[in-house]
Amino acid sequence: MRTGLNAKYENTLDQHLKNPELLFLDIHFSNLCDLACRTCRPITSTSWIKDATLLKTYNGPSHEEAVLKSRELVKQKIKTLTELKLKLDVLHLTGGELFLLDEVFEYLKNCDQKSKKNTTLYITTNLNSVATKTNSINFLEGWKNLELLCSIDAIGSLNDFIRHGSRWDKVLDGLNLIRKKLSHANIVIQPTISILNIFHLEEYLAFLKNDMPQLAFNFILLDRPSYYSIKQLDPELKNRARESLKKLQILYPSLQNEFDKIIEMLENSNESKMEQFHSITRRLDFLRGESFYKFYPDIF
Repeated sequence: MRTGLNAKYENTLDQHLKNPELLFLDIHFSNLCDLACRTCRPITSTSWIKDATLLKTYNGPSHEEAVLKSRELVKQKIKTLTELKLKLDVLHLTGGELFLLDEVFEYLKNCDQKSKKNTTLYITTNLNSVATKTNSINFLEGWKNLELLCSIDAIGSLNDFIRHGSRWDKVLDGLNLIRKKLSHANIVIQPTISILNIFHLEEYLAFLKNDMPQLAFNFILLDRPSYYSIKQLDPELKNRARESLKKLQILYPSLQNEFDKIIEMLENSNESKMEQFHSITRRLDFLRGESFYKFYPDIF
């Protein structure tokens, strides 16, 4: 998104600096979310609150209180947006999970036709509930410049493990629905790269890239929580990851820049906190009745 905007305003930057106006708005509506992803926390997902409380890493409002507060916050932000009547070049909306917020899509439906024609609308989603939200999908059809940023970290059962509460069949249903109903949209798959999926990329891309070649990709490199960052891998595992990435660079040359980002992070870090990774992973595995290690028996 950043590089695209830089290119767009490259020749008019001086003009905008002399006469500043709000053209880009990025709104994080709330932390209301249906998933408790391993790489997430209560501050960005209400579904994490119960587990974090049991792990004694959270002492905030209860899940029920947080959901009520979150929904009230959404109403306040929509009210402000409606009153401002902004003329934007770019509007980026995210949650939590946006498709849980019907009122946001009601707002988008009621925006004026000029906005729907001229504003580039970015929607971030985990896809898990999209297939049940046909009305919300219909409200997006009128937006000419639509970018759908889809958070998919893995395929199959590893998806369900990393993104706790997610079901792979639902994710695929959601992805296929937006490809069908919103065929004019640019769909970007955004995996968060972490220790949990760095050794799964070959299978991941073989499925998504080969079966749906028109999809774009933008790899997000996890930095926090630090114990899941690939920077924490020990030297042997970093070498193994690099060798795998070099193979993928040959198979998918269009993703060269994405692989370069990962390799740079691996090479520019001497940290290793694998003991902390294993400790936290085992605690959460026990709590959720899951096992990270069954996915990589020959690596970890």
